[in-house]
Amino acid sequence: MTLLVWALFYTLTSMALGWALKRMFKFPAWTIPAICFNNTTALPLLLLQSLQTSGILKDLTMGKDDSASEAMKRAKSYFLVAAVVGNSLTFAVGPRLLDDEETPDSYENQQEQKGQANGSASHEDEEEHENPTNAAGRTAEEQEEHTTENTTLLPDRVADPGAELGGVLADTFDEYWSRLPEVLRKHLHFVSSFFNAPLIGAVIGAILGLVPPFHKAFFSEPQEGGIFKAWLTSSIKKIGELFPALQLVVVGAKLSASLLKMKEGKDVGKMKLVPVLTIFAIRFILWPV
Repeated sequence: MTLLVWALFYTLTSMALGWALKRMFKFPAWTIPAICFNNTTALPLLLLQSLQTSGILKDLTMGKDDSASEAMKRAKSYFLVAAVVGNSLTFAVGPRLLDDEETPDSYENQQEQKGQANGSASHEDEEEHENPTNAAGRTAEEQEEHTTENTTLLPDRVADPGAELGGVLADTFDEYWSRLPEVLRKHLHFVSSFFNAPLIGAVIGAILGLVPPFHKAFFSEPQEGGIFKAWLTSSIKKIGELFPALQLVVVGAKLSASLLKMKEGKDVGKMKLVPVLTIFAIRFILWPV
């Protein structure tokens, strides 16, 4: 609980500090999320593994019965809890910390664009009725030419029974959503942004780890009632152990793509020196102290 409170305090304080610097010194908007959010989770995990290999974690044991491997597990747990808090806030409020010109289109703008697109396409309705298309946007003649040996012989309603139902539900939701006041829609959209993948994963993990029957089924030995450990929990654990290395590959690929663009003379953006040094000073000097 203490770690959760600290993670929230650290992130929100960093956010407030970044906002103040942006207002006072006219820093770019991206300095706020750069100060308060981590851009990678792999490097700290790899650092913990290096510390365990070097034997430094032996000094962090909590007694004679404790071991370096247990200290490693605690360190990973502490860091991952903080990472979940940071990632949840990143998905929820990260885009809102940027300027309007840097922020992806909001839900309201997307709905407005959708309405404009529907209006511009209204003049094609007559032609569409004359030449109806399927879910893939093809007419009967085009679909016949596109047919392969894997194409189903069943009608669309039978082959994909959920498509029509999903479209009806989406239209019904949009109809009721449009009836709500605009202020309420904005607040509901903001609240819904907190129900993101990191938070949902953390809630599921907490339920599996803290509820005794679930903990026994997923983490106990098979002979002790762990019916999911041998074929599910162990597999997921192996995939999780690959995460740090895979994330480093992704980061390296992005850096390589940027360097290739620079060599080709393309514009990859410019960063001012003062904001960058300020971010480094806050994250690597101020907070560690």
